[in-house]
Amino acid sequence: MNILLISSDSIDVKMAGPGIRYWEFANHLAKEHDVLLLTPNQSTLTPPNFRLLQRNDRTFSKALQQADVVITQGFSYPLAPIMMMEKPLVVDLSFPLTIELLEHHAHLPLQEANLSHRYCVERTKMLLRRGDYFLYSHEALRDYWLGMFTAVNRLHPQQYRQDPDADTLLGCVPFGLPEEAPVQTRPVFSGENAIFPQSNISPGTDTILLWGGGLWKWFDPCSLIRAMGEIAATRNDIKLVFICGKRADSKDQRTNIAYSTDDAIALSKQLGVYNQHVFFHTDWVPYADRGSYFREVQLGVSTHYKNLETRFSFRTRILDYLWAELPIITTGGDALSKLVEQEQLGIVTEPENVQQLREAILKLADDREFAAQCRENIRQVRQQFLWNNLMKPLDRFCAAPYRTSHLSGLTTFTDLAKFYMTTGKILIQYRGYKKILQKLKSKMQH
Repeated sequence: MNILLISSDSIDVKMAGPGIRYWEFANHLAKEHDVLLLTPNQSTLTPPNFRLLQRNDRTFSKALQQADVVITQGFSYPLAPIMMMEKPLVVDLSFPLTIELLEHHAHLPLQEANLSHRYCVERTKMLLRRGDYFLYSHEALRDYWLGMFTAVNRLHPQQYRQDPDADTLLGCVPFGLPEEAPVQTRPVFSGENAIFPQSNISPGTDTILLWGGGLWKWFDPCSLIRAMGEIAATRNDIKLVFICGKRADSKDQRTNIAYSTDDAIALSKQLGVYNQHVFFHTDWVPYADRGSYFREVQLGVSTHYKNLETRFSFRTRILDYLWAELPIITTGGDALSKLVEQEQLGIVTEPENVQQLREAILKLADDREFAAQCRENIRQVRQQFLWNNLMKPLDRFCAAPYRTSHLSGLTTFTDLAKFYMTTGKILIQYRGYKKILQKLKSKMQH
């Protein structure tokens, strides 16, 4: 089969979760199919077993014509060609953008937040009507999308009688892990090329906690830093390292910087632990080099608030901790925290509970037997998240693709017309046309 993957995120030496997902998709599917991966950026990577091209009008149109199956997250490109084609379409719903934007844009003026949210919802509804097979990452998210399917009439009496469980529509393909264990290619916290020169980190004797990803707005680093402040009052052998740089493809630091970074740095300075017990690495770590970081730390940590984003999230950084067999400290409320608690992969705390975080850090730092048991449990659990294992639903679909959306050409054309009319109304209602005019003016000036 000719498989076309369309990534909505950049793919390069440094890349975020959505880009990593499609890079791994392409590597896996290329074992059995001819794969083309389109990206929004000009990549410097040269994959050995599939083609990687920057998406433009020409490559996009030609790729759609040649594809037998199209797999996409559904954003950052013209919608009409996808809607009008007659190829089997897989829509990747593993990142619920409709929910993420509520939190991600909570700091914006209400008018601007409404603009992005309304457009996202309308576009998602179009993809739900046109898609033939849909990917999700965990059961709570499956329930969310089933509700959306009902709202756009993709779940109806005929569909239900043929497939009561909706398994022909939905397949669980969460974020995965490589088969190969992490490899350390260089020292990270010691030596002449250490990322924190002249720091007091001692990899051989200190317990190092790693925050392995961006400090996006829905995370709660400050409770963790307060816990470290209490620990630092009596101990000097426990360190916390944040990897929290701006997005790998960011050119505008004002809008793409991880929103909680400044607050976290300010608090760590206020508590006197900055660059003593709490460290911030503000550059994005290359995907191929992240193993060097994980091999020099003892614990993985991720703390977040209680909100809708948490309920429907699937924290990819937790998967990295499983990959590196790091005992985990995390806040409860999401899918992977339940796994950590049920399988004893670490310690789960309540949201914004500094005392519980302090006790969890000390427990895993000092109780070697408990930490060793967590690592052993991780070795058993991590197998289910290997890419080769969790890609099976998508493998089956690509081997024998089928259509479940049977919109006529006239219906599709009408849907597109309504979508563009609604988009126009949204642009007027929330003054989105001003942003378009600003972008056009900026292009003309350059």
